Amino acid sequence: MEDETIIENLLAVISEGLSNSVRHSGAKNITISVDVATDSLTVDVSDDGNGFESAAAGNGLVNLANRAAGLNGSCTITSQPGHGTSLTWFVPLL
Repeated sequence: MEDETIIENLLAVISEGLSNSVRHSGAKNITISVDVATDSLTVDVSDDGNGFESAAAGNGLVNLANRAAGLNGSCTITSQPGHGTSLTWFVPLL
């Protein structure tokens, strides 16, 4: 896998996750973590905002899921009303 492809996707994930938290969550705090292991890359964007029970995935989230799938990875959203939301994007590096 080319480094440029990984970097392009990494930036898109961080940008979309941060944008969604700022626009929709009402969060006071947003945490972004990037974990690069020998064989994988994991990005987590979490906030302490409003959270939600279920929501239709917008184009941005669908795009992130498609980016992950295209790299044999995954994209998950976990949320609970009143307890914030976490976006976790994982791709293997090997």
